[in-house]
Amino acid sequence: MISVALAGSTKYTASCAAALSNSEQFLITTIITPSAKPAGRKKILEENPLANFAKQANIPTVVITEKITNETKAALEKQPQPDFLLVVDFGYWIPSWLQAWPKVKSLNIHPSALPRWRGSSPGQFVLLNGETESAVSLIEVISDMDAGNIYWQKPFAVESTWTQTEYYDHAFALIADELPTLLERIKSGVLKPTPQPKDSPTPLARKLTKADGFLAWETIKDSMENLPAAIQTAARAYSPWPQLWTEVPTGKGPTRMKILPNNQVQLAGQNPATWNQVKNAILE
Repeated sequence: MISVALAGSTKYTASCAAALSNSEQFLITTIITPSAKPAGRKKILEENPLANFAKQANIPTVVITEKITNETKAALEKQPQPDFLLVVDFGYWIPSWLQAWPKVKSLNIHPSALPRWRGSSPGQFVLLNGETESAVSLIEVISDMDAGNIYWQKPFAVESTWTQTEYYDHAFALIADELPTLLERIKSGVLKPTPQPKDSPTPLARKLTKADGFLAWETIKDSMENLPAAIQTAARAYSPWPQLWTEVPTGKGPTRMKILPNNQVQLAGQNPATWNQVKNAILE
């Protein structure tokens, strides 16, 4: 039996947890995941997909509030030491003591063709740069961000119609079913790591903010009938977060307008539409 502790939060972490749980040779001993966050207009606390998986599977859970602390360490010391720590879509820095916690290795799934696009938003930057090929990588967790030895990498073609959602869905689906075999081969020593170059050929795929999606109306208003390819690409890369958006003058004052994939726009409070359907509401 191979034991795994899993750190993450999203549906992608949960799909990896499910793949391991479905194998009789694996036991998930501990889940490490962020605390419930307010969601929706009513700000109701909502557990993330991995926390829900852990609850349904009755797996002991260590909850992270703002960062990994000494309290986190104390809580994990009460848990059985796993063979592997698998980090998937987690969003927290892994300190050296946590890297060294598992008996075999701490591993991370990173959805890019490392050493390209290290950082928290690799899919968005692949799309923004119009790349037609990428990969999903299984790497060792080290202190340098996404720079650990590569154990496995699966290339894939990037479709020109993808948003970040389709990109990540595809990348994580490619590795989820492979995980049991990959971890078995790493534990047995059959699968050997390949070192990465120290430096990446691309800039850091940094965490995005709402401000990254803003376009000044004056710079795009004359091209709304036929948006440039770069803007259409950005609309896909930034969908669903942080969204490409601008502020347009209307009879009700400045109004936020999203620029969506597939040549659609969305005025605040309205449904998605074509530019021709909403342009009469925009003041010159």
